[in-house]
Amino acid sequence: MHGVKLSSQQVDQFWQDGALTLKNLLNEREVDTLSKRAEWVATGAAPHICSSYLQVEPKVAQNQTAADSYANSLRKMSHLASADDIFRDHARNPKILDVIESLIGADIKLYTDQLFMKPPKIGSRQPCHQDIPCGFHIDPPVMVTCWTAINDSTVENGCLWMVRGSHR
Repeated sequence: MHGVKLSSQQVDQFWQDGALTLKNLLNEREVDTLSKRAEWVATGAAPHICSSYLQVEPKVAQNQTAADSYANSLRKMSHLASADDIFRDHARNPKILDVIESLIGADIKLYTDQLFMKPPKIGSRQPCHQDIPCGFHIDPPVMVTCWTAINDSTVENGCLWMVRGSHR
């Protein structure tokens, strides 16, 4: 561990609720670095990012609507930690790993990474789901999804919702 340790109350809350919010775990510089890199990757101009890692909104892909830019047509970017140093460093951030280690122990592996976008006016919803039954084949099924908001997450802009305890 590198200094971030959850309290026993936080660990208990995670296992009871299925979620734990840690505000300001990352500093402003770390979040700004991620945000700027995400914006650049989303332009499609990052030569080291495969185009297959950039998922266009379904309605845009089906020519049912248009976006004002390629970046504003994206729904999701995936596998960035395997291709990009900034995202790899984020996935290996000791503060994040310490939190995960407090929850499931030290044998931590990155299964996948995704950056969900919310394009203005055309962003589609991610339906309610649980990650493990949705194609994450992990045995034993002990998994932590770590979510970092790189922009303000509000009801008005389509924030993440969860049903506490639904993991049970």
